[in-house]
Order: sequence, then structure tokens, then C-alpha cells
Amino acid sequence: MRRIMFVVKPICIAMILSVIVTLSSTTYFVEGAVQPFSIGIAALMLYLLIKRKWSVPMVIVSSAMLGVIFYGVLPMVRG
Repeated sequence: MRRIMFVVKPICIAMILSVIVTLSSTTYFVEGAVQPFSIGIAALMLYLLIKRKWSVPMVIVSSAMLGVIFYGVLPMVRG
């Protein structure tokens, strides 16, 4: 079992890093422009997750609410 986990663990880490790189390129950079609100939300959620020890569901819900506020509600009000 240890031999299997010795191989599986690096593969899982590589897959997670691949998803992070792919999603960050489409989330934080749209048409070559940096999205400061997206980077700010991600930095805030990372801080809350690591330093404040928030639970993962709480961080997901909080970031979704901030995303709706900054990208869902405000563009409709402005437009």
C-alpha cells in the first residue's frame, strides 16, 4: 500500500496544481487584463482559510457571495 501511495500522492498534487494554473489564468486575467477584485477575493479567502482557520465551506460561501456582489449585482446596477 505504501508503494501505491508513493506514486499516487505526486500525481494528485500535479493534478491539483494543473487545475490551479488553468483556472487562475481564466479567472484572474481576462483578455490580458488583470482582475483586481478576483485577486483580492482570492487573497482574502486564503488569509481567512490559513490564518483565521475558517472552514472550507465557509470560505466557499463567502467567496461566492463576494463574487456575486462584485460581478453579479454591481454590473447590473451600473449597466
